[in-house]
Amino acid sequence: MASYTIEPICSKDLYKIARKIDSSTNDTLLKNIIEFTSKCLTGVKSVCRDVSLNLSGNFRNKKQKKQTLQGLFKDLSNEKDYKKILDLCEFLECELLDKKPTKKRWQLWNDFKKALRLSFLESYRLEEACWKVKNQEKYCENRVPSKCISRTVLLKGLECDCAVVIDEGLDLKNFYVAITRGAKELHIFSESPCYPSHPLPFCSLCNARMSWKQNNKTKKYFLGCSNYNSKKCKGSCSIEKFFLDL
Repeated sequence: MASYTIEPICSKDLYKIARKIDSSTNDTLLKNIIEFTSKCLTGVKSVCRDVSLNLSGNFRNKKQKKQTLQGLFKDLSNEKDYKKILDLCEFLECELLDKKPTKKRWQLWNDFKKALRLSFLESYRLEEACWKVKNQEKYCENRVPSKCISRTVLLKGLECDCAVVIDEGLDLKNFYVAITRGAKELHIFSESPCYPSHPLPFCSLCNARMSWKQNNKTKKYFLGCSNYNSKKCKGSCSIEKFFLDL
């Protein structure tokens, strides 16, 4: 199963492509659609570029899928129609390649298709339809895909079965949001045995920087002077004392 990103509820990229399409002439429409598609789907950009370059002549490639794509492109070059744009999107996603393309930005792509459908069904401009789609999401239950990668600010208020947190210097506010996303499991990957990590103190005996150590017998972690292993200094500090002194 692929991993997907979560989009912000106010998606600038969605409104940007909507404004471009609303203001596009027949000459720029295909270019804008191909540019947007390459942001969302893998593997289709080169095929689209090859076909679009051959619109003025006969496309000699014998592959039926490319001939179908050429026909969809020609229809749009003659008339800007939201239904035809949606048909093109569905074809690029489901039929063009032998293997379905990976959706790099699944929410952006799906919201775009929803807006296109609303545009031709209700006769809205595409930018207005995008606003209505995103506004509806504010009042609907937000659902996280089976696997996703995101920033804490975009996941706030959402919940999943398992959360994986990568140590990237999160502050306490973002750390709290990150660890409360998982309802059943929480996994933290960090070089430090304590997280969120903080700058380690200096040794009170020799003023060298302290580092994390592990007791060979008890396997418990503690803070020891960086000279601890060389027996030059035996300065140490318990984890409890370290956090109480923060």
